[in-house]
Amino acid sequence: MSCHTCGAEFDATMPNCPYCGTMYLPAAETAYMNKLEGIRGDLAGLGALRKKETRAHAGRLSKKLLIAAAILLLAVAAVLVVRLIRERKEAALEQAEYLWQREGFARMDEYYDAGAYEELVAFYDQAADEGHRVWQYRHWSFCEFYDLILAAQSSLQVGEAGSRLYLFYDEIKLYRLEYMNDLSEEERALLDELRQPLLRDFTERFPLTEAELDEFRRTLARDGFVPIKTCKQFFTERGWEE
Repeated sequence: MSCHTCGAEFDATMPNCPYCGTMYLPAAETAYMNKLEGIRGDLAGLGALRKKETRAHAGRLSKKLLIAAAILLLAVAAVLVVRLIRERKEAALEQAEYLWQREGFARMDEYYDAGAYEELVAFYDQAADEGHRVWQYRHWSFCEFYDLILAAQSSLQVGEAGSRLYLFYDEIKLYRLEYMNDLSEEERALLDELRQPLLRDFTERFPLTEAELDEFRRTLARDGFVPIKTCKQFFTERGWEE
């Protein structure tokens, strides 16, 4: 092939004159088409590679999803099993409590009807220690307050050898009777009669002002009890020996 620019001869397959660089269009077009075909081949290979990688990724993702689903199913099954076991246990406890109450409350009624209140409270306390729902007993408030009376009587019997702080703690709680609304009139009258000697001892032994006594009463009305630390703080402020 002779270059039409410089006249030099060169191979007709060359896209440019090697001497002056003038483009030889037929050869340049052939070279371009060859390059384009190569690019198409590369793209086709890349597409096949992407499909292969996509299938591999999809396979890995499917395995992960299956594992996650299996773990989730196992977790759900475990929760259901635990719930079933708990429900069965609760049902068994409910049944056991129901059977105990039928017998236990009947026995407590026998003590109550016979006026054997100390035996009633002893049985009541033991049942409470064993975890029975003694608060569902119809005379439970009576038992609770009678228990307070017995505790105050026991502290008083100890006398000077005992703790003044704990005697104060046991006797001050007897003012709670005024704020108990679920007692019958007969129960209230009986409990009030039993607590009067203890209240007289309290007022003689521990001279409180009306304001101080009212503060304790407000605590009893609000909370139903007076914390021992409150009594201890009161003793400290008064300079009383515990």
